[in-house]
Amino acid sequence: MSKPYIFHHRQHKLELKFRVSHTGFECPFRAPVVLIHTHKGESDFTRSPYWMQCPRLIKEIHQIESSGWIRILEDWINGPAKRLWDKFIIRVPKLLKSCLDADYAKSLEQENRLNIGGVVNPYSIKCLHAHHSFWLVHKEGLVGQFVDGLLLLRARKKSLSDYWCQNSNELECGSGGSI
Repeated sequence: MSKPYIFHHRQHKLELKFRVSHTGFECPFRAPVVLIHTHKGESDFTRSPYWMQCPRLIKEIHQIESSGWIRILEDWINGPAKRLWDKFIIRVPKLLKSCLDADYAKSLEQENRLNIGGVVNPYSIKCLHAHHSFWLVHKEGLVGQFVDGLLLLRARKKSLSDYWCQNSNELECGSGGSI
């Protein structure tokens, strides 16, 4: 097993399997939801720049994926929403470059992976977690926004106002309200 990387978020120390340059998005309770990866000159690094840390969102989005939504949304961006998707994916590299370390962005660009989730083909959806992370960080992206809507719909079916934890003492990330 590789040595864990330490990332400090507020007064907490997180041990991760990859390097993180900063937090891209926090929940209403100031816990890290999306971490932004970096490679700091390493040859072995992940191609997906944004990593979701919220256990609640990870679980909820996994259930959406398990219901077949990756295929449905791929059909949508390759069909009825193709023109909108074409316009959007042209902007993705610039948006990523605005958040990523320059060397990391350059590495991804050289591999033709400066896309959501680090994919080569932006018309293929790798995972909905990556698209929702992109949406949380940039507030742009058809698929990420659609996933956000599905999450809100699922929360409302459970009589919740939104999909975040309901109070700071019951955070699913285990922060216990101390972040």
